[in-house]
Parts: sequence; structure tokens; C-alpha cells
Amino acid sequence: MVINVLVIYLAAVNIAAYFLMKIDKKRAKNKEWRIEEILFFSFCFMGGFIGIHLGMVHFRHKTKN
Repeated sequence: MVINVLVIYLAAVNIAAYFLMKIDKKRAKNKEWRIEEILFFSFCFMGGFIGIHLGMVHFRHKTKN
């Protein structure tokens, strides 16, 4: 029971982090207001580091490539 809740929580946080990275990349391309770094770090500390990393790689966001 507890493990199921933990898995669902981590999945939700990682999915939200991934799409947060997508939104910020779109805003960067359109030269709009950007999402603050502290929000990305907060998602990482909440367990969304996999979603953040996959978003960075997939959208080439905040990387040199």
C-alpha cells in the first residue's frame, strides 16, 4: 500500500517536472517570462530529478548542445 502511493507520487512529480521543462523551453524560444530555477530545484528535491533530467535531454534545455 505505502509503496503504491510512493510510486504514484514519484511518477506524478516526474511527469510534472518533465512538462515544466517543456513549458520553460517553449517560453525561452518565444522570449517570454521564464520559470525560476528554484522551482526546478524544488522538483528535484521532491523526487522529480529523473523528469528534470529527461526534459533537459529531450528538449535540449539548459544544455550546451
